[in-house]
Amino acid sequence: MNTKETLGGNRFDVAPSKSLRSLRSKVWFHFVSHKTGLHTGYGLENFLESGRINRSGSRLTRPCKYDRYKRGLHIPRKRTSEKVEKQVPGARYYLNHSFWEVAETPAESEIAIYRSLRRLRPEIKRLIFDNYRDSRMIVRNRSVGLNETFKILSCEADFDALAAAIGLIQVEIHHKNPYGIVVLCARPTEILIGRLIAKPPFSEVADELYQYVHTQFLEHPIDKSYLPDSLSSDDGYRFDSEFTINRYRFLMKLASDLEVFRKYKDIPTASLHIIERYASQLPFEDVRKECIGDNYSPLRKHPIMRNMKRCLRRWEKHHPPSMYANYSSTGQLPNRGQ
Repeated sequence: MNTKETLGGNRFDVAPSKSLRSLRSKVWFHFVSHKTGLHTGYGLENFLESGRINRSGSRLTRPCKYDRYKRGLHIPRKRTSEKVEKQVPGARYYLNHSFWEVAETPAESEIAIYRSLRRLRPEIKRLIFDNYRDSRMIVRNRSVGLNETFKILSCEADFDALAAAIGLIQVEIHHKNPYGIVVLCARPTEILIGRLIAKPPFSEVADELYQYVHTQFLEHPIDKSYLPDSLSSDDGYRFDSEFTINRYRFLMKLASDLEVFRKYKDIPTASLHIIERYASQLPFEDVRKECIGDNYSPLRKHPIMRNMKRCLRRWEKHHPPSMYANYSSTGQLPNRGQ
């Protein structure tokens, strides 16, 4: 099958699966919803396209297309996405992100996958390609092993990092390397998703996103007969999206209350691995005794928290918001679509 389909201004060489189309629409909708503070299809339609709502007495007639976007039934067309982009800058980034193309590209199309990964931000491309500045060089960076690459991607924890992880897993599927997928890729990818879904728009589709990635790339394509019994067992890690979201929201609120960052408006997901490392050292009794309600400011003078602040300030110095100006990991709005 080699059909071509244009959706939201993006071309796919094969028609996307229904679950991927649904996820794509929902992520776009929830980003727009989060930025506008309007969480219903009617609310967004009234805000973005009020001229299409007709009121006659007690009767209301409207297209209801934003309700369909929320349910993942339709992909926004190019005209709609461009109109929304003018009022909600950054929405097109999520609609046309390389992740959707990478996830849908067959694993055998290794070159096509690498071409899609060329559109990610430089810090991610540097992990993947030998010469990341030359778009003609479709060569995997073999000097950085899979283990180290996925460790870094799990720390970056943004949409670009997830696209890179899925692209590299696709390549391992093509080369029939189940050991690499299970041992080197799976756990860091699950950690990456856990950090990614801590913030909107992904927190709204947490279970669906995880199940899609796990089923399509970490479970379904693997022939477990290749693996030792200890690795082929199903009694492994189980993902709990609600626990994960609450956990990372706690960490972000902790960093926010302690006023760690000077330049970031929101806590960047790429710093969560540092906050997680230091917060795990806090004795629970200290947290319970010093915190009143959800106010973690009393921990400001705790030695572990002072060390965390110093570490994060150094991280901020080497990762200024301008590094992510067109990307989504910081909580800042991207200023152009992909």
